[in-house]
Amino acid sequence: MRRQSLRSSAVLVAIVLCLIPLACGGSGGDDEGRGHEDQAVVDPQVIAEREEEGKPPKAFSVYFEVDSTGLFKFTKKEETAEAGIVRLYLENPQDIAHDVALENSKGEEIGGTEAVARGATGQISLELEAGTYTYYCTIPGHREQGMEGTLTVE
Repeated sequence: MRRQSLRSSAVLVAIVLCLIPLACGGSGGDDEGRGHEDQAVVDPQVIAEREEEGKPPKAFSVYFEVDSTGLFKFTKKEETAEAGIVRLYLENPQDIAHDVALENSKGEEIGGTEAVARGATGQISLELEAGTYTYYCTIPGHREQGMEGTLTVE
């Protein structure tokens, strides 16, 4: 009984710690990014609850890195992922802030990270169906200079 009480307390503390940044309106380099109403942004609390029930969601991670030479490009022009929950991570070694956003085949932005400063990492989790998506940097002028690529979800 005591073990279950401790587990419940730990889960409650984890939930509260996840909600504090949302309540305060702040964000750090590792925040959950931005999503849009027409796309399912995966709530970390939902993932924790599924894991607690012994049903962890299948997730696929995709890592994006900004070119370290100072050019406006990602290190890869093409990425692949499996359909379902896809976690997008962005690492930025440049002095200029960058982000990564995802656009569906209709040209609609469906989510992306917040701007990421030098040395920081941004992330967002989206539920994606099979299809072809375009990833790009939304900072003005960056996409036009080549900061985009294709994400194929199978």
